[in-house]
Amino acid sequence: MGNGRDGAGTAAPALRADALAAPVALPMHHMSRARARPHAPRTHAAKPVARSVPRTSSHRTTNRSTAAPRRPATPKAVRPAAKTTRLVPARSRPRLTVAKPQPQPVTMSDSFDGDFVDPTIWHQVTTDANVSIAEQDGRLLVTVGAGAVPGGAYDMIDVHVGTQCSFPGDFDARVDFTLLEWPSADNVFAGLSAIFAGAVVGRESGTQSGDRYTSWVGPNNGSVTLPEVSGSLRVARIDGIETTYMWHRGGWSRLAVGASRGAAVLGLQAMWADRSFPFGGQEAKVAFDNFTVTGTTPICPPGTY
Repeated sequence: MGNGRDGAGTAAPALRADALAAPVALPMHHMSRARARPHAPRTHAAKPVARSVPRTSSHRTTNRSTAAPRRPATPKAVRPAAKTTRLVPARSRPRLTVAKPQPQPVTMSDSFDGDFVDPTIWHQVTTDANVSIAEQDGRLLVTVGAGAVPGGAYDMIDVHVGTQCSFPGDFDARVDFTLLEWPSADNVFAGLSAIFAGAVVGRESGTQSGDRYTSWVGPNNGSVTLPEVSGSLRVARIDGIETTYMWHRGGWSRLAVGASRGAAVLGLQAMWADRSFPFGGQEAKVAFDNFTVTGTTPICPPGTY
């Protein structure tokens, strides 16, 4: 017991050792301070100072019921992908050629085997009661009577049949003829005409010229004297060039050629029109046969050929 007293001697160390081994009762204020601050070595670091730092929107907690609605993000414009043009050498590109349809030629013909002039093929023109047209014996007869006088719009003696169809483009017309009554110096012409296209070809019995084949295309003309009383005549136009022919020695002989325009009406005709020489006053009669015309894009009235 004497070791526990407070005094000089050796008892003090023993007391310290027991004090270290047993818990030491501390006042309450020391206990609360110890719990608040656990015993740790102190450092001399500066005490941090609280700063007011604005929080970013990523850290902000907002009451959704009172917060302003968030604006939707504007979508970024998307550029279309650039087109890639492939260059192909010109020589490797196939060329497309569209051929224009060629107009099909139309052929009209009349062998005059009936007993009347076919109105679907022909119209008739007579300028005087002393001229006549008739279809008989397989031929078309055109007559200029002895008492014929000039008349009509052109003040001439004229008797002819003309095609109902006209030919504004290329054409080729042919006919056979026979001179049945053909007095000399009667100043009558008979033959094949391209009316409104400026061409005629046929026979002429003239006071000055005599009996001959004659033709003209516009201002160009040609003639040849032959004693034939029958033969064949032809008028053809190709690409605006018109040519007249007569049949001689087994082939077509050209008489006249020239530029031509207009829609041709083909006529089988007998007429007097040369005022330099009067009509001879004698009957002239010509027979036509085996007419044919072939042409592109003919213009035909309704109900005709």
